[in-house]
Formats: sequence, C-alpha cells, structure tokens
Amino acid sequence: MDLENIPTIQKEELLKLLDSEDVVLLNVLASHSYEMIHIKNSLSAPYDKLENGEFDSIDKNKKLVIYCASYNCGASRKAAALMMGRGFEVLAYEGGIKEWVESEYPTEGRMTPKEYLSSL
Repeated sequence: MDLENIPTIQKEELLKLLDSEDVVLLNVLASHSYEMIHIKNSLSAPYDKLENGEFDSIDKNKKLVIYCASYNCGASRKAAALMMGRGFEVLAYEGGIKEWVESEYPTEGRMTPKEYLSSL
C-alpha cells in the first residue's frame, strides 16, 4: 500500500464523528502516551498490537480513524495502510493529538491539555 494514497480526515470532520457508533477511533502511539492524553472515545491500539492482529475483530462495517502524535509522526499512515490491507475502511487523522489539543477539542487521560502542550 502506497502511504501517499491513504485517505485522510481533518479535525473538524473528526469532531463531528466523535460520538458516532459507525466509527472506531484508534490511537497508535505507545500505551503510556495514550494514558497521558488521548482523543475522547479513542482506543489504545499501539502499532505492534495492530500488526499482531489484536484489533482484527473490529466490525468491518465500521470506519476506522487512526491517529498518532502529529503531522511529523508517520505512524497513522503506516497503521492505516496495514488495516486497509486487512479489509478495513480507514482514514488517517494526521494532525494527531497535538493538533487536537491545540484546537481545544475533547480529550481524556491523566494530563490536562495545558500540561500536555507545556510538555512538548
């Protein structure tokens, strides 16, 4: 799968889908990063667990939205390509947790958005 041709989603579109039952939002960063702060309603799905097939049981009728740290992190595209190859409909949210927090959109985790941004 060519990483340049991965379909993407912008933050405003994702915000509208946040509570949709038809979308599964996956954070592909390491579990400790997910625990610190993540997009509301997202699941922790580190890349190695995706690679091992731990998330292959997700309903293929649902759309996956995959995100990582920021535009500078290539993990969302890599994970999106992997899951597309397994038959999932996938969108990569490349702005990642950084853009999401900067936009003051809903997050969960141990850190406040302000604490997260000051840690960068």
